[in-house]
Amino acid sequence: MNESDLGTHDICIGLMSEIAGVERTIAHMEADVAFHHSQCRMFEKLLKAEQKKLEELQNGSCSCDEEGNS
Repeated sequence: MNESDLGTHDICIGLMSEIAGVERTIAHMEADVAFHHSQCRMFEKLLKAEQKKLEELQNGSCSCDEEGNS
């Protein structure tokens, strides 16, 4: 093995290390996106449930007026 071979290996190791770092970053970002999508779906369900409750309360029969007139 001569000195020029050693230089090539150092570049390859550095490049491989950099590639691995970028791949790790991408994997973490993909996991974060998946988590946030999951959280978003959960909050959308909660929001719809609260909106449905509000609609039911607004459309339901209220005896407030009747009680006030008694």
